[in-house]
Amino acid sequence: MAFHLKEQKYSIAETAKANDLDVEKYLVYLMDVLCNLDKKDVATLLRYMPW
Repeated sequence: MAFHLKEQKYSIAETAKANDLDVEKYLVYLMDVLCNLDKKDVATLLRYMPW
């Protein structure tokens, strides 16, 4: 499971880079938003992905 999570974090970071985002700032933003969401379904989570 840890390997799978590592792959997801890497994928998000690489996608953020590919979309010309500052990866560190994006990850901080993402963690802040995700921690404060009331609704954590797939559709809501996908709105915050960098693609």
